Amino acid sequence: MEEVLQGVDVPVYPIGLRTGGLAASRAIRESATWTSILLRRIAFETGGRFALVEDPGRLTDAVKEIEKDLRSQYLLGFTPTGAGPVKYRSFSLVISKRIGTYRARSGYRGTEPPWLDVSPKKKGKKT
Repeated sequence: MEEVLQGVDVPVYPIGLRTGGLAASRAIRESATWTSILLRRIAFETGGRFALVEDPGRLTDAVKEIEKDLRSQYLLGFTPTGAGPVKYRSFSLVISKRIGTYRARSGYRGTEPPWLDVSPKKKGKKT
């Protein structure tokens, strides 16, 4: 699963709907817990956010929160160099001053990032 998520190019915003309350069997509660863990992981790995809704009437609110989140995003990007093997490459985002809450994916699948480009530059040659 991890390899599949690393290849996803867009943030994923899963919504979990938990129903059943105290009357739900232990097996159903355990299954719902594992499902929530899986959906959280999908959101984290892709840079999205997981919403858990316990009342079907609140689904609209969860969708509105996701819409709000999507409308207030900034996209930072770069073009990989094309050098080196295609593999999953981790990176981190460092912000110089406090800006509030932010989310970023943990890496990408591709060739070397431009800040690691160590290919020799041809000096003095004109094309």
